[in-house]
Formats: sequence, structure tokens, C-alpha cells
Amino acid sequence: MEPFTIGRRGDRISERTIEAHRAPDLPVPVDEPAPDPQPGHPHHSEGPLEQDDPVPDHKPEVGL
Repeated sequence: MEPFTIGRRGDRISERTIEAHRAPDLPVPVDEPAPDPQPGHPHHSEGPLEQDDPVPDHKPEVGL
């Protein structure tokens, strides 16, 4: 649909009403404390520590 049309008779401008659709009002989320991470979760304080792979030296010392 066109937002408006221009009529030929008497140079009268006839406008069509455009109805905007609005989303329904949603409930506002309540700030709740975050749940404690489970023991197997990586952010758990007593969880197993992740071991990094050893990084090789990019400039190994040559026997001096």
C-alpha cells in the first residue's frame, strides 16, 4: 500500500491512514542473583583447574 495518494480532482490530497503495530508490553525482568555455578562448571571455585598445554620456546637457547 502506498502511504498517500494525490487526487486529480481539485488538486486535493487524500491521505490514507497508516496504522503502526506495536509489540505487546512485556514484563520487566527482575534483577535476581545469578545461581551458583555447578561443581562441574568451569567458573566454579572448587572445580578442577584446566591445565594449559606447554608452550615451546620460540627462541630456544643454543648451547653456549
